[in-house]
Amino acid sequence: MSSKFISNPGGIDSLVLIENCACLAKPTPFDYTDREVIGEDIFKDLLPLKTLKASSVYSEKKADFLRKVLADVEEKDTNLSSFLSSLNLDPKELLKPDSGLPQALLDQCAKFNAMECSPESQLTAQMSALVDISVDVEADLEELSDAIQRTQERLNAISPTAPASKVGPIKEQLNKVFDRYGKFTAAKAQAKESNTRLHEALTEHLKTLHILTRTPEEIEATLPNANHLITGELTVYCRNIYYFVGVVSLNYLIFFLVCVHFHYNSVHSKQLLFGY
Repeated sequence: MSSKFISNPGGIDSLVLIENCACLAKPTPFDYTDREVIGEDIFKDLLPLKTLKASSVYSEKKADFLRKVLADVEEKDTNLSSFLSSLNLDPKELLKPDSGLPQALLDQCAKFNAMECSPESQLTAQMSALVDISVDVEADLEELSDAIQRTQERLNAISPTAPASKVGPIKEQLNKVFDRYGKFTAAKAQAKESNTRLHEALTEHLKTLHILTRTPEEIEATLPNANHLITGELTVYCRNIYYFVGVVSLNYLIFFLVCVHFHYNSVHSKQLLFGY
């Protein structure tokens, strides 16, 4: 069906062949690997995901290791500072006389001397009472063990003839008693071990307690003292050494400040002259 309003183009066979036509666009060859042609590679900074994960794990482990090392160094530095402070190596403090016993030690000596009985006798009496209680508990447990054994033998003897309704409750009660006996025996063993450790600790510290019952003058007399070594000549000698040490430290500080000032001026001059 044809219509003047509908276009009916012809097929390929109806097209006119054009010969000797001119090419208006001249192709230009190029190398697709040339940097000047293709430009900068936008993917050159990308890394594989495995590499990024490995780098992250390495950084975290390195940070943990550094934290541990810094913590150990800080702990050792604190211990060293405390040790040096206990040695009291400050030249200003070396020639001072000993300050005497600490106030806390004097308070403990006064507390022990104010007791009616000595701490040694009190501890000995308490340990003796503890040993007596332990012996009594052990004897009671032995009697309980004998009673359980006798009851078990009698129960075994009457079990073949007695009805189960009467023997069953007795066995149940006997088992409960035996369980409690086992708990008491375990508690007694722990208490015995604890008493042994307590006795060893008290025996080790009895000498210290005996020292604390003395007067402060007697305790101070037994401690080493260097007051008799401090003479006038030694005082003058140490003062001179301290003076020279201070002069050397001051000169070193001045030299360091001069070097810093010279370095700053040198760097500033290079920045002004060369721009870097």
